[in-house]
Amino acid sequence: MERLGYSAPNDHHYSRIVSSAITEVYKGVISKMLLEAGVQVYLQTMFCGVQMEGQRIVAAIIENKDGRSAVLARQYVDCSGDGDIARYAGVPQKENWQRYNEVSGAPTGLVFGMAGIDMDRFVKENPNGTFEQIREETAYEGIVSRRFVFTPMKEPETYKPVVDLDMRYFTSMQSIHEGEMTYINNSKGPYVDASTAEGLSRGEMEMRIKIMEFAKAFRRCVPGFEKAYLSWASTQLGIRASKVTLCDKSISQQEISEATRFEDEIGLYAFHDLSPKHPHLMPKAPGFYGFPYRMLLAQNCDNLFMAGRNVTEETEAHMSTRNTVGCMIMGQGAGVAAALCAAQDCDSRQLRYEKLREGLLAQHVILDV
Repeated sequence: MERLGYSAPNDHHYSRIVSSAITEVYKGVISKMLLEAGVQVYLQTMFCGVQMEGQRIVAAIIENKDGRSAVLARQYVDCSGDGDIARYAGVPQKENWQRYNEVSGAPTGLVFGMAGIDMDRFVKENPNGTFEQIREETAYEGIVSRRFVFTPMKEPETYKPVVDLDMRYFTSMQSIHEGEMTYINNSKGPYVDASTAEGLSRGEMEMRIKIMEFAKAFRRCVPGFEKAYLSWASTQLGIRASKVTLCDKSISQQEISEATRFEDEIGLYAFHDLSPKHPHLMPKAPGFYGFPYRMLLAQNCDNLFMAGRNVTEETEAHMSTRNTVGCMIMGQGAGVAAALCAAQDCDSRQLRYEKLREGLLAQHVILDV
């Protein structure tokens, strides 16, 4: 995967976690890996319910081209983001999207790209400081990735059409190919409960209108974008927050800041999305904290693991754990634990941590530094 990604320079702390990718190549590589590993994958499949016996899930109900069917397993992992399996299993949940304006743009967004850009003119003619350029080198076919942070409020009159859209105070943009902004992310989307059908649908439609207006505004006021056009948009609404599923443990912001370690760790983590403006939120020395196994265990359910953005209750702490690598740590921890529980025919809380640690270390998970 190193050949497909882009590593930022070592002298820019925050940008080091931002990776560009040639998305269609990435999809192909992931598909190849799954097929080679023999993983059974069902695309275009919707989860629509569970069957329970006491506090155990005995079947997950799905629908796809084959119709409605049941998946019977010993263990289940909920990576839905909204905690869909947990909700149907009766696990308690709480909303965490209403306060997101206090820490971030909004709980929703929609990433997209634009092409037809005169990049030389764009770089030369826009005010210094409004577009911060971060150069990133790549080993993939000699392509150079460039990242820009657009802050229109630094020049509100120059960029008035963009400012009037009430977007987030900065927009992250990355260019991989000449003449395009391959990836544009402004996360100030609608305030909706995207775990509901109505909220999800309205949020996505409103964002598709908003990125259309965003592109029009750029053509009007950003030198180099006069002939630019929308080249792609995400197939579904991006969701940062909706509902939190209550687990045996929820990491607090104090534990993150204090670089807290736990006796049942599934991985070590360091990043905080708010650190550029609030460095005190980052873990103190040595600069990382632990993810405890208990954060994966859904309350009132004996065979359901949670992994992803729906396991941290405090909004500030959520801005750390919800990010990509944090979700990867949870996903691997949940997968290894579920496999061990299935093999040993035990419930999630009966698994001995020594066995889990052994399994994680065998997969080269970093548990000690």
